[in-house]
Amino acid sequence: DFIVYGKVRYFNNFKEIIHPSIEKFSDFKPGIIPVYPSVGGINGKILESMIRTIIEKIDNNNYEYLPANIMIEKDIEEIVNSYKNLHFPERLLKNNEKFLHRLIYDEFFFTMIGISKEKYRKEALKTHPVKYRGNIIEPFLEALPFKLTESQRKVLREIFSDFKKGKVLNRLLQGDVGSGKTLVALITALAIIENRAQAAFMAPTEILAEQHYKNFLKYDLPINIALLTGSTLKRKKEEICKKLETGEIDLIIGTHALIVEKVNFKNLKLNIVDEQHKFGVKQRLYLKQKGSLVHTLIMTATPIPRTLTLTLYGDLDVSVIEKLPPGRKPVKTYWFRENMREKFLKMIKEELAKGRQAYFVYPLIDESDKLELKSVMEMEDKLKKYFAPDFSVKVLHGKMKAKEKDDIMQKFAKGEINVLISTTVIEVGIDVSNATVIVIENAERFGLSQLHQLRGRVGRGKEQSFCFLISKNRVSKEESERLKVRVSTTDGFKIAEADFKIRGGGEIAGTKQSGIPEFKFGDLLRDFNILLSAKNDADRLVEFNSNLEKFPALKHKFEKFIGEKTHLITTG
Repeated sequence: DFIVYGKVRYFNNFKEIIHPSIEKFSDFKPGIIPVYPSVGGINGKILESMIRTIIEKIDNNNYEYLPANIMIEKDIEEIVNSYKNLHFPERLLKNNEKFLHRLIYDEFFFTMIGISKEKYRKEALKTHPVKYRGNIIEPFLEALPFKLTESQRKVLREIFSDFKKGKVLNRLLQGDVGSGKTLVALITALAIIENRAQAAFMAPTEILAEQHYKNFLKYDLPINIALLTGSTLKRKKEEICKKLETGEIDLIIGTHALIVEKVNFKNLKLNIVDEQHKFGVKQRLYLKQKGSLVHTLIMTATPIPRTLTLTLYGDLDVSVIEKLPPGRKPVKTYWFRENMREKFLKMIKEELAKGRQAYFVYPLIDESDKLELKSVMEMEDKLKKYFAPDFSVKVLHGKMKAKEKDDIMQKFAKGEINVLISTTVIEVGIDVSNATVIVIENAERFGLSQLHQLRGRVGRGKEQSFCFLISKNRVSKEESERLKVRVSTTDGFKIAEADFKIRGGGEIAGTKQSGIPEFKFGDLLRDFNILLSAKNDADRLVEFNSNLEKFPALKHKFEKFIGEKTHLITTG
C-alpha cells in the first residue's frame, strides 16, 4: 500500500496532483508535514529527511544558551523545543507562535548585545573635561539677533553635561528642517575651541559645506575657519593642511575631502557630521581616527523612527530639537496630478508677483526613455517660456562646476533669479528665506523622508510657504498612500513612521550600510515590543558582565551570530 500526497488543483473539472510524493504506507508518519523549497540542488523531500534526523538527534539534549533568569522572567521557550515545533508541529495552534517568538527574540537579543557592548565601550572612555569658559560663546550669543529656543538650550545642556563629566561625546542630534541644529553644532565647536582644540565639520555636498562656511564667517568670530572640498585648488589645499597640522586653523568645514590621508590635525577633539546618512560607517570612522578620544556629534534632519533609533543608533545618546524657532508658519502642501499643471503654475506666478521665489525639483538631469520622468534639461525651456519676460529662470544640478553652482546660488540668494530649476542637490541645507514655493515633479518617485527634506527648503522666513507635489495622472496604491501622508502632516516623526511602515527600515536608513545584520525572523515594525524587551535584557546583561565571560554558551553563540560584523555595530 502507498500514500500519495501533494498540492491538489483542478484541471478540466478533474482533481490532479502534479509531482505527488509517494511513500509506502509502512514508512508514512502521519501528522503535519513540512514543505521545503529546493536549496542548492537538494530537493525539499531530502531536506525534510535531513532536518528530521538532526531534530531527532538533538531532542532531549541541553543546547540552551540563554540565561535561565531571562527565560523564566520572560517565559521564553527552549531553543531545541522551538526548532522541533516549528519544523514538525504536532498541531497547528495559535500557541505555536511562542516558538517563532523565541527565534525572533534571539535575533534581536544578539543584535542588541552587540550594540550595548559598543555603547558600554564608548561610555567607559574618559578624556579631559571640556570646561565651559564662555569667552567666545557668551559674546557670540549676545550678538545674535534672536534667542535660542528652549529645545536648543536643552540639547546644549545635554552636550555640556557630557563634556563636564569627561565623557567622550557620542551623540545623535535629530531636529526637523530649520530647527537650528547647525547653530547648536557651532556652539559645541566653540566650546572645544575655547579649550584650545580643533573641530571638524563634515557636510555631504560642496554646496552645503560652502554655505556653512559663509554663514559661520558672517558671525565674525575670533577663530580661524577654513573650507576644504574636492574643488579647493591644490596650492590652497596644501596651505590648509599645513595650518591644520600646526593648529592655526580652529574649525575646518569640508566634504569627503576631510577624510583623505594627507589631512592631519594638531589636536582634533570634535567631529560634527551633518546629514550623517549620506556617509558610510567607515567614512565617519576615518575622520574620528585623525585625533585621540575625539568627541562626535552626528546630525540629521531626516527624522528617524524610534525602532531604527534603537537598532541603527543604539550605541549613541540621542538628543532631539523638538520645536521650530518662533514665527515660522507650517508649509501648506498640495498634491496635483499632471493634468492640473495650469492651475498650480498660475498660483506660482501669483507668488512670484509678490516678490517671492520658487524652486522646481526634478529627479533626473537628462531625459530618460525608460522612466517617463521630467528632467531638468527638458523642462528648462518650457518654464523659461512660461515665466518670460517677467521672471528669470536658471538651472542648478550636481554635475556643474563648483564656481558655476556657487554663482547661481549667490544670485538666487540675492533675489536676482526668481525660479531655480534643480535636481535633489538642493535637498540638504540650502537656505533662502525669500523662497516660498517648492514644486516637486514626479513626487511619487520620492520617499516620504526625502520629500520632507525637500519641503524644508521653503518656510524658512516669516511668509506663508507652499509645497506642490506633482505626480503622473495614475499612481499606485503605495504611491498614493505616501503622497496623502505628505499632504496631511508636517510632523517629521509621523512622516518617518509612515515611511517606515510603507517602505520598511532597510530602504530608509540603509541597514546594510550600518552593519546591522538583516533579520530572518524578526520584523522591526511588527515585533517592536519583542525588540524593546530584548534591548532591556541585553542592556542589563552587558552592564552586569560586559565581556559575557560568565555566560560561555551565550558568548560562543553571540560571537557566531555577529561574526565579523561586530566592529560595524557602531555609528563611528
